[in-house]
Amino acid sequence: MTETWRVYPVIMSYVPANQPTPYLVEIPAFQGETQGRSVADGMRQARTYM
Repeated sequence: MTETWRVYPVIMSYVPANQPTPYLVEIPAFQGETQGRSVADGMRQARTYM
């Protein structure tokens, strides 16, 4: 059996407005967004969102 990988681009922005989650992660393919405390956390949150 072969593996199939799907790749979805995300757009990550740093919005430092004294928030606990300053990284905004937009996921255009799913028309949604999430946030993270760091770049790694933002990517983890994006995977969870998808």
